[in-house]
Amino acid sequence: MTSISSGFRAPNINDVSSLGIADFRYEIPNYDLKPEKSINVDAGFKMQSRRASANIVFFRNQLKDLIANVKSSYNGNDSIDGVQVYQRINLNQAVIQGFEADGAYSILPSLNLFGNISYTYGKDLDTESPLRRIPPLNSRLGLKYSGSKKFQAIIEWVHAGEQTRLSGGDIDDSRIQDGGTPSWNVANCSVGYSGKFYQVNAGVRNILDEVYRCHGSGIDGRGRNFWISLKLFHIWNL
Repeated sequence: MTSISSGFRAPNINDVSSLGIADFRYEIPNYDLKPEKSINVDAGFKMQSRRASANIVFFRNQLKDLIANVKSSYNGNDSIDGVQVYQRINLNQAVIQGFEADGAYSILPSLNLFGNISYTYGKDLDTESPLRRIPPLNSRLGLKYSGSKKFQAIIEWVHAGEQTRLSGGDIDDSRIQDGGTPSWNVANCSVGYSGKFYQVNAGVRNILDEVYRCHGSGIDGRGRNFWISLKLFHIWNL
């Protein structure tokens, strides 16, 4: 399967008139911003058999006049009250490309292996520099057991690679540690049971209590935590 499409985004009020401290920077307005334009190309395939299924899609997004925050100055000063000045401008050309894939395999009638993986690469083609906040390689692998229509259990491993390709904005961002965001691994498990009038689910997230942070996030992910939910159903004859 293949598709080609175009995109368009006009500057919003925040893009044009932002003035003041935002996150780690001091933003000043730019009233001359032009709309962003893009040409998107996707190509991939799907496969399904009695025991397995898989999907993979490659994408490339060619961007023109992409709106990005870059270092600037205000009245001849590159900082205000010690905070670096930034201004949104239009980049001439940029590209975001990568792939996404997922699949599942039935090991036994009641036991299924599943997983997905994605990778994104972003680049300013004029300066040959990385785009801001591009996520690293992300993947998930798990097993799902369905002993009956009423009971199921899932265990999964979630992984994010390190992200050391940083833009100037990433380097200045206090939410991203020096050198980039480290890789991390998180394990989760859950069980569920469905009755005629109810459904109960419970689980443990981040079983190994890993300290981690998604790239660009301002807070760490949750440590080991337990959860439980109960849903009640009733059908009335109206």
